Amino acid sequence: MHLSDLQKYILKQVYITGPKCSRSEFLRFYKKPGEKENKIITRSIDRLILKGMLVGFGHKTAEKFFIEKASLTPGGRRLAKLIAKEQPRLPFKK
Repeated sequence: MHLSDLQKYILKQVYITGPKCSRSEFLRFYKKPGEKENKIITRSIDRLILKGMLVGFGHKTAEKFFIEKASLTPGGRRLAKLIAKEQPRLPFKK
């Protein structure tokens, strides 16, 4: 399964911080988060929920569902363990 860097970061943060992770943790992926970055994070969370990796908690209005916290499913927990064990790549110059 192909995951973006943001989706890997989201899974890793939820795994590290505990059972329910606040949405504000995901904003740290960007240096200066704005409205555009917030939409990107929302889309990534929605896609992880559709893949069955996350469960979203929040409130629902007539038009929209606002996700405030996220939690891992058992499949997401397994994938997050693999992501957490990966060593980061160093930026070597060729």
